[in-house]
Amino acid sequence: MTKTQQDYAAKYEAHHLKRSESSQSKRVEEIWGSTPASSRDVHRGLGFAKQEAPEPSGTFNRTKQPAERSSHPSMYDSPKPVPVSSATIEEKQRLIIRVASIVCITYADPTTMNSGDIPNYNFILSRSIQACKTNPEYFYISLKEIPPADLPKNRKLPTDGYACELRCQRVYLATGYSGSKNGARDRASEQAVKLFLKPVEVRVVRRKFKHGYIDDLVVCQTHAHNLSFPPALRNPEEKPPSGPRGHFEPDPRKHWSTFVIVDNAHDAICILNNSAAFNRMKIDYKFNNIPNTNTWQCSVYLQDEFVARANGNKKSSKHAAAEEALRKLRQNQPATPQFPRSNHHSDNGGRHHQSTGRKRQLSELVILENSDNAICIINDTAQFNKMAADYRFVVMPDHRWKCEVYLEGQFVAAGIGPKKIVKHIAAEEALAKLRQTQAVVKSNLRKEGNEEAISRNQIQAHSSEEAMKQEIKEDNIGNQLLRKMGWKGDIEEIIRNYACSERQDDLRFSTELNNDERKQIHQMSQKYGLRSKSYGQAKQRFLIVSRKVQKEQLIGQLLQEGQVGRYELVKPQARFQ
Repeated sequence: MTKTQQDYAAKYEAHHLKRSESSQSKRVEEIWGSTPASSRDVHRGLGFAKQEAPEPSGTFNRTKQPAERSSHPSMYDSPKPVPVSSATIEEKQRLIIRVASIVCITYADPTTMNSGDIPNYNFILSRSIQACKTNPEYFYISLKEIPPADLPKNRKLPTDGYACELRCQRVYLATGYSGSKNGARDRASEQAVKLFLKPVEVRVVRRKFKHGYIDDLVVCQTHAHNLSFPPALRNPEEKPPSGPRGHFEPDPRKHWSTFVIVDNAHDAICILNNSAAFNRMKIDYKFNNIPNTNTWQCSVYLQDEFVARANGNKKSSKHAAAEEALRKLRQNQPATPQFPRSNHHSDNGGRHHQSTGRKRQLSELVILENSDNAICIINDTAQFNKMAADYRFVVMPDHRWKCEVYLEGQFVAAGIGPKKIVKHIAAEEALAKLRQTQAVVKSNLRKEGNEEAISRNQIQAHSSEEAMKQEIKEDNIGNQLLRKMGWKGDIEEIIRNYACSERQDDLRFSTELNNDERKQIHQMSQKYGLRSKSYGQAKQRFLIVSRKVQKEQLIGQLLQEGQVGRYELVKPQARFQ
């Protein structure tokens, strides 16, 4: 068989050289440039390698000539496979075994459960990988950019969605698909955690990538056969993309004072690591063994600047130092422009800052109460006082949640309870505490009767074309156009008169108005510099037009008159202590 292969290769080479000297080779050189003789060696045994029978002599025509160009790079060529050394495989195997063991321990921890006793797979995986002093790598791609043949056939996927490829130090773990990036990440994390709960190993597997194949390090179940992996979304030999949730390159130019804390984890170490990734800063933990003792001292450095230290055994000292560093860094947070937070662990209310840059104190706050919902009152109060409202969430050891309410970075109150209602509990506590020391401006919308509201008939009464409308049928198109034109002119006159007057009360429009009519009122109000807002639902929805009143002006009028329009001033229940 070896002699036959050599004979075939010699004949093929001779034929190829003959063709390359023809006029066709001249055209190829004009397009692709001259080709070194050594590059022709890639064609040696090409037909034999494919195990196809050679075609008869004379059948080599132009349809076969593109094979001569295969020595030149093309977007359709497979990436050159990089051999993976046994040392690299052993190193990755040790890493994956450590991650798997920590996943099993973390999975059994009750604090890693969401509401309904559902494991928080993303937190479990991130915490386990970070415990091994590395970070998970997430790579996202739109489903529209993936060929339909490369998508899973056994599940229904959204049209506008994402795929997330999850890796750990370039070792492939799983791929998740969902309608959002977070959803795709969670699906990939869930698959990876379930895989780590079984005996696993690292293998080199040939996977499809774009139009070719690559040799990829993957995690799979030990002694598994007939493995099937989805096509790779990224070549692991390429530099991983930088981002707040995956591998990142620290920026040495950033100063530690601009560090922003991202509360998207349960313990201080994970919070610091995730925050460092978000800020693209470097955080280090340095250990020193105290002489003649079994005690270790752990020091935390941010951008090579010392932050905090703590003593204990090697594990407890790191956690204690991270807690102390987090406490110190939180004290610096009010100086930062904003607090980017994870949706699951922090929630920001209306964020409005003073143009003067001076930080307002809680003693200057006035509560604006125009709702029955405590969260809405807190958020409206923050907007009314041009303050920042922030809700921070922490899970308790007994699986309950704690929510803290901050206004302009100043702690107000906290509530403890189930995750679904803990925010409402905290808002109620904050509101009760603020009412004891702060004045309350109440909006008495519901006390105003509907009989005082402006009805459609009252608006149409301003029109001089009422008689003409009655002579035309109601369903006539001309009637509808005339009615709209006349109605619009009437409502503009009402709003213009109100804007030019010195009235302090509000204009309330009846619930009988439809969406189009209310829309026109909003447009007219904006034209004349007035404030308009709709309240209620469905058939009970009505609209209020009022003047844009500054807080100081409204409070001054309320102190003199006690009530201005629908606003009423209620003095605080107690003095400041």
